Amino acid sequence: MSEANSTEPPNAYIVVDQVEIPLIKGSNQWKNAIADAPTPDMLVRDSKVYTVNSGSAVTVSFHSGPEPTETWGGLWVKQNFTPLTKQDGKVILPSEPGQYIFVAGGKWPDGECSYAAILEVVE
Repeated sequence: MSEANSTEPPNAYIVVDQVEIPLIKGSNQWKNAIADAPTPDMLVRDSKVYTVNSGSAVTVSFHSGPEPTETWGGLWVKQNFTPLTKQDGKVILPSEPGQYIFVAGGKWPDGECSYAAILEVVE
């Protein structure tokens, strides 16, 4: 099935320090349909934790289909989205070590979608 006719947003991943990390698809609105997912902390609670270096630059990417018109990334902290700084189109991870719920998203003409993963930031 071509992405142009897809009934769902594309699958997403991030690239951190040349390592591809898959993201779990969350809530989305796509072609007049809405799919509601649990909050990011619940969405990733039983998923793999990925170790990354502090202050790394993160590229949000998608496996197929057209490029999104917008991408974003941030952290899920105390049940709220906190955006991270973007530099040269990449999201910059915190310099403080710890476990974080990373949330990313994209917007396309057909809709938008959020994604999440657990990152362990180390020095």
